[in-house]
Amino acid sequence: MQLVRFAISNLNRPRLGVLTPLGILDAQSCCQLYCLAQGRETIEIPSTRRLLENGSEWMTLLRAAWQWALNQNVGGTVLFHREKVQLLAPIAHPRKIIGIGMNYRDHCAELGQPEPKEPVIFAKFTSSILAPEAPIVRPPCTQELDYEAELGVVIGSIQICTRTRFPKFFFIKDFLARYS
Repeated sequence: MQLVRFAISNLNRPRLGVLTPLGILDAQSCCQLYCLAQGRETIEIPSTRRLLENGSEWMTLLRAAWQWALNQNVGGTVLFHREKVQLLAPIAHPRKIIGIGMNYRDHCAELGQPEPKEPVIFAKFTSSILAPEAPIVRPPCTQELDYEAELGVVIGSIQICTRTRFPKFFFIKDFLARYS
């Protein structure tokens, strides 16, 4: 299940959606219809961040709802064509963004730097997060704008796994929300 944040227009509030081969399902509308069809009380799907932080119940409901919706051939205000919406940044206001630099040999060689013995860790400002396909704005005072290929990983939560013989390791696949 691929979660996305989207808006129908610049005037519309951000929505949480599920990316499907048919388009983007509006998570809130989808869950409301599903709950009504199942005779359950409707619930409000929280923000993306709250959903990832502690939303196993919500994620279970959302997974069941989007599978149900695709089987019902829902449309209209539930399913949107990808071209008709604006994708937004995956998380509106991330708590932190951590980068790891000098993490491959070619980059170190390109900069004329020795490979570091330990990872070079740095923070990035949350304002550096852009929506997919959003333009990168170069401030007038900037003389040189560097570009890099980045991998962004959104992690809902991390718990140390003590069930293995290596207790310092955790299983990231259990907590990985999305990468882009």
